[in-house]
Amino acid sequence: SVSVRRGGPAAPVPARRTPADHRQRRSMTTAEPQPHSDDALMQAFAAGDQAAFAALYERYRGPLYRYFLRQLPRAEADDCFQTMWLKLIRQAERYRPSGAFTSYAFTIAHSVLMDHHRGRGRLAEMALEEAGAEADVADGGITPEQAADGAALRRRRPARA
Repeated sequence: SVSVRRGGPAAPVPARRTPADHRQRRSMTTAEPQPHSDDALMQAFAAGDQAAFAALYERYRGPLYRYFLRQLPRAEADDCFQTMWLKLIRQAERYRPSGAFTSYAFTIAHSVLMDHHRGRGRLAEMALEEAGAEADVADGGITPEQAADGAALRRRRPARA
């Protein structure tokens, strides 16, 4: 179809793409990554190209950092952000472009975030145990040596369901 604009020639209106057009376009792409695609950059980095890593870092540092900032205080987000990139670097040689690099990077970020939350839970539990041991020592229920050993505390704590 053709649209008419005032004061100028008619401009063609692009046809809407159908799902069949998208499938055809996808089938025409090769399995070989494009030169500056995320997959090509990750594969180049795995082969030792530091500039490829720098390009990936520049592309994804903002979105990944904001992912952590939305869920954590700044100091903790900084730590998780750094841990995420270290994991990505360590896993570079095992990377296979089976899906979008974005999904790969955010999956690592999510894993780091979950590890962080689990660690926070353990720290809180340890703090509670320590506070309980201090209270038991103050009440005279156990000796300081027993509190340091922790065996008496574990025996006195009710079993978890």
